[in-house]
Amino acid sequence: MSELGVKLKKLRENKGISMDKMCSDLSALYGVSIAKSTISKWENGKMEPTLNYARILSEYFNVTLDYITGISENEKDCKTPNTLNTIAAHFDGEEFSEADKEDIENFIRFVLSKKKKN
Repeated sequence: MSELGVKLKKLRENKGISMDKMCSDLSALYGVSIAKSTISKWENGKMEPTLNYARILSEYFNVTLDYITGISENEKDCKTPNTLNTIAAHFDGEEFSEADKEDIENFIRFVLSKKKKN
């Protein structure tokens, strides 16, 4: 299994989503059609995503392109500033559950995907 494949599978499993869910998320959020078999090939090192897909994956998993492509080995090397933390700072005193945070992140991805289509 390739380094990229190992990272991709780990990111997907840490997010707690199936390949089917990932396919539907990528379609809904970014307007791309990716087959489950393609994700499987990426994860098993039989194929690597194009640069465009690597960018989408880095945004989807909120990690840098450097991490996805193996330039950086630090899993915590996330995009900065963390959009969710920046938004949360504007809601002083509010507590967000993990489900709330996921909803906020999904909404951000949705808005960004709409901007990219225009």
